[in-house]
Amino acid sequence: MGERIYADYCWTCHGERLSNPGGGTSFDLRRLRPDDYSRFVNSVLNGKNQMPPWRGVLETEQIDSIWAYIRANVDR
Repeated sequence: MGERIYADYCWTCHGERLSNPGGGTSFDLRRLRPDDYSRFVNSVLNGKNQMPPWRGVLETEQIDSIWAYIRANVDR
């Protein structure tokens, strides 16, 4: 489910399958560590730098699914 939500909302800036093609213009989600969860949620809900806020668009379960997708691909 997280991969689908990521594909719907995140990939245009953060790249297909977390590839981060932005060359520094978007945060490389692969740099997030397990203890960065609250930072991640805050950024998703409230936006940061160029990233728009997704509060009211994404529900907590969807954000958690994106987090699980990131963790599953980074923590291999």
